[in-house]
Amino acid sequence: MVKITVIQCVRLLLLIGFLAPLLAIIARNAPHVVVAVDYDWTIQEAIILLVCGGAGALLGYYSRIPGGMMLGALLASGILHATSIVTAAVPRSIADIGLVVLGVLIGSRVGVEHRTQLVRYLPAALLAFLIGTAASFAAALVVWLLLDIHPAQIALAFAPGALEALTVIAFSLGVDPSYVASHHVVRFLMIAFSVPFLARFVAR
Repeated sequence: MVKITVIQCVRLLLLIGFLAPLLAIIARNAPHVVVAVDYDWTIQEAIILLVCGGAGALLGYYSRIPGGMMLGALLASGILHATSIVTAAVPRSIADIGLVVLGVLIGSRVGVEHRTQLVRYLPAALLAFLIGTAASFAAALVVWLLLDIHPAQIALAFAPGALEALTVIAFSLGVDPSYVASHHVVRFLMIAFSVPFLARFVAR
């Protein structure tokens, strides 16, 4: 757990550190998309989202899929919003609390005894960053050459980073967040369903 946490955190820090200045340059002429988000919840919508999200999290947990609780809740929320059963987004105040709790839980996995491992796993983190960035760049280049899509939009959609961070960047730059988020949701689903089988195969 510590090895994975260290490698992923360093990789994401490097990604955001390199991606933000790059996007500041290439996003100057990007088509600006204004997205109106409804944060006005009704009590009925809040109850439906809470119950269905909790049920999805439980199903994900008992399915033994990595990150099943988060993935199950994500799918439940996505279905509710896609079918317009729930139309309002989670208020930013509640979402920010959830992100803080998630960050604290991840950070708590690293203790004092793991300080030496931060340096030990740094080469692996750098290598993961280079491999992921190179693969994403190659795929993004193909899309840019074949389709009429702005490079900033492609960069955010293909960057090997966190869904929430890249979607927030898309909002701040005015890049279509639905395009960016849909790519990362599909990527997370593919990872969740394929990595367990690959890990078992490699372990043999």
